Amino acid sequence: KLVQWVKTLWEKTITINNEIVPVFSGIKIYPTLGFFPFDPSLDAFYKYASENNIPLLFHCTRTGSIYIGKQIENLIPRKPEMIFPETDKLYHAWAVNAKAEIIARIDRYYEKSWVKNNSKGDNGHACDLFSHPQNYVPILAKYPNLKICLAHMGGGQEVEYMNSFGSASCKADKKLKERWEVDNKNWATFIQDIMKIFPTLYTDISSTNTRLGNKDVLTNIKDWLNTDAADGTKLGNRILFGSDYFLTEIDSSEESLYKDIKNSLPDWYEKMMDQNINDFVNAKNRKIMPIDKSEKKDIA
Repeated sequence: KLVQWVKTLWEKTITINNEIVPVFSGIKIYPTLGFFPFDPSLDAFYKYASENNIPLLFHCTRTGSIYIGKQIENLIPRKPEMIFPETDKLYHAWAVNAKAEIIARIDRYYEKSWVKNNSKGDNGHACDLFSHPQNYVPILAKYPNLKICLAHMGGGQEVEYMNSFGSASCKADKKLKERWEVDNKNWATFIQDIMKIFPTLYTDISSTNTRLGNKDVLTNIKDWLNTDAADGTKLGNRILFGSDYFLTEIDSSEESLYKDIKNSLPDWYEKMMDQNINDFVNAKNRKIMPIDKSEKKDIA
């Protein structure tokens, strides 16, 4: 049913300036609402997306909008089933390692009592398990042509502390210190590391871009843009512009946000705004057809 629903929407078109253009460019998915992205029930969906060049955008920060139900333990088994590649696939070993680490992480969250049924729906910690960047390794290992973007670079705080994990300033924040000790790795660093391996994995600077005035955030984003992937290309080729509108209006206007990005990242601004996004959404391959004026019916 999910695949059929996606197929119907993906093929929907609209008429603009005498051309028939697709309505949608991709799909956004929000795992923190209460599911693991590697759940086998999504396998057919990923297969369809891979075969039809549908790019997928996933929320990837700690917390955000979360599942607020009372029975969260039912959604987080100790050893969840997951999508997995065949043993002869190129990235099989990566998936094996990811599975072991995901299960170990779930155990640590249970030991901390972060996964616990409750009457208040206080699931902020537990829902981090759903959005952790490592969850996408088994999916990418099975579908190496599937384009996935992990939004927000893992979060502004994660980007800020990429190169100071375990530092005194990091440890001063008790909540962050505890979370990072349990996860064993900074989320932004993790995304960067798996981007080096998987050439169809992207990220974007949405939301995180409101922190460009922070010296560490700006330095780490610049370093990320200029980091080499395993294939010799720059990771900056797979970092997208994003605003996270309307939430960014809390910090500054949309206009000032554009100016900040252009002034702070002049070498990459145009590429992130245009070419990288077009590459991600497969813009060249989407059908744009002139209207046949002999047709009387409404095509849109």
